[in-house]
Amino acid sequence: NDFKNIGKIPCARKSFLYGIGGGATTGALRFLQKGNVLSASNWAVGSFSIISIGTWEYCRYKRQLQNEKFKIVVEQINELNRKKAQAKVTEKAKQVDTNIT
Repeated sequence: NDFKNIGKIPCARKSFLYGIGGGATTGALRFLQKGNVLSASNWAVGSFSIISIGTWEYCRYKRQLQNEKFKIVVEQINELNRKKAQAKVTEKAKQVDTNIT
């Protein structure tokens, strides 16, 4: 079931695509260089793994930083809204006081 929804997992699709592209390129270059299919296959699988894991970790790191920034922005907006609400309450209280006197 997880493989059917792999495109919906954050960073997974990008990591696999970069890994496949990098692995295929590395394997093809190794085959052209040495002419040995087994060696080229090993290099392709190894580079696919390294590139996929590296891309995955980098993407997850960037998402974590982005989420932390979003949290800070949301907190600032909530603080601003709270201050505005407090200012309205204070203003209404002043209006009530001036109307009474």
